[in-house]
Amino acid sequence: MVNVERMLVRAALLAAVSAVVLSIAACSGNDEPVRIGLIAGLSGGDADLGEAGRNGAMLAVEQINDAGGIHGRPIELLVRDDGNDPAMASSSARDLVDAGVAAIVGPFNTTMTEAAMAETEPEQVLLFTPTSSALHLAGKDDYLFRLNTTTRDNAESYGAFMVERRGYQRIAAVVDQVNASFTDSWMEWFRRACAERGAELVVELPYDSRAEVDFDHLVGTLQLARPDAIMLVTNSIDSARIAQQIRKAEPGIPLLPAEWAATQQLIQLGGAAAEGMEVLQVFDRFDTSPRFVSFVEAYRTRFGSEPSYSSINAFESVQIIAEGLRLREDRESLKESIVAHGPYQGLQQSFSFDARGDTYRASWFVVVHDGEFHPSAP
Repeated sequence: MVNVERMLVRAALLAAVSAVVLSIAACSGNDEPVRIGLIAGLSGGDADLGEAGRNGAMLAVEQINDAGGIHGRPIELLVRDDGNDPAMASSSARDLVDAGVAAIVGPFNTTMTEAAMAETEPEQVLLFTPTSSALHLAGKDDYLFRLNTTTRDNAESYGAFMVERRGYQRIAAVVDQVNASFTDSWMEWFRRACAERGAELVVELPYDSRAEVDFDHLVGTLQLARPDAIMLVTNSIDSARIAQQIRKAEPGIPLLPAEWAATQQLIQLGGAAAEGMEVLQVFDRFDTSPRFVSFVEAYRTRFGSEPSYSSINAFESVQIIAEGLRLREDRESLKESIVAHGPYQGLQQSFSFDARGDTYRASWFVVVHDGEFHPSAP
C-alpha cells in the first residue's frame, strides 16, 4: 500500500514538473521570432528589381510587427542575395532552409526561382515568388506560389496593345538570354500573339547582358529590318542603355520594354531615350484608394523613393504568408492554409490561389512622359 502511495505521489510530481516545463517552453516559444526568408538579386543586372522587392518585404514585416506580429511573435526577415547567379540562388535557398524559415519570398526572376526550387522543393518549404512569371512554373503541384501573371498573359497583352491599339505590323525584338527561362517563354507567347493578329516579327536579336554588346551591329540589324516598333525583352538597366543607342539612329521609333523593365530605374537611367516608352505594369500606379496611397506614403517615408511593382508584390507576398501562418490550423501545412483561407486583400485587388499556388492579377499600360509614368492613351 505504501509503495502504491509513493508511486502515486511520484507520478503527481512528475506530472507537475512536466506541466511547468511545457509551460516554460510554450512561453519561451512565444518569444521566438517567426523567420521568413527573402532571396533577391541585390547585385548584378537586376539589382533595382531586387532592392525594391526587399524594401517592400521589409516594410510589410515592420508593419506586421508593429501590429503585434503573428500571435504575439515578431517576424524576422532573413535576406539573402542571389547575385543573379543560379549557383548563388541555390546556395541562398539552402542557407534559408537550414535556418528553419517558415517560407521564402523570392526570387524575383524565373531563372533564379528555378535554381532556388532545387533546394526548397525536397524540404517542402514554401517559395513565394512576387514577380517570376514563366508559364512553365504554373499549373504544377509543388511548393511554389506566384503573385504575378504568366508570360502567356503578359505577352498576349503586349500583342493586343501593339497590333490592335497601336497598329504596329512589323515588330522587332531584342531579347536578353541571361534570364532565358523567362525570355524564351515570353517570346514564345509573343510570337503567337503577333501571328494571331496578322503582325510580323521581322527580327529577333538575342544577346547576353553579361557580355560586351556590339551596339553598332545591334542597331544596324534593327534598321535593316525596318520595324514599326521594337520590343525590349530585357531588364530595366539594359532597356535604358539599349534605348539610348537605338535613339541615336532612330529617334522616333516606338520602344516597348517588357514588364520586367517596369521600374523607376528605366526612367532614371534612360533619360531622354525613355521618353515615349510604353510598358505594362501589374499594378495601377495612379490608384487613389486609401489603402494604396497609405502604402506609397509609408514607402516614400521609409526608403526615400517610389515603389516599383516588385515592391508592391513583395509587400503583398509577406502579408499573405503572415495571414496564412496566423490562420493555419493544427496539422495544416502553410500551403494548405494559404489556399484554404483566401481571398486576401492586396493593396489594389484581392487574391485567391488555386491548389497549385497560381493566381491572376490585372495589368495596365503606362507611357513615359516628361520623366514620369502616365496612363497610356487609348
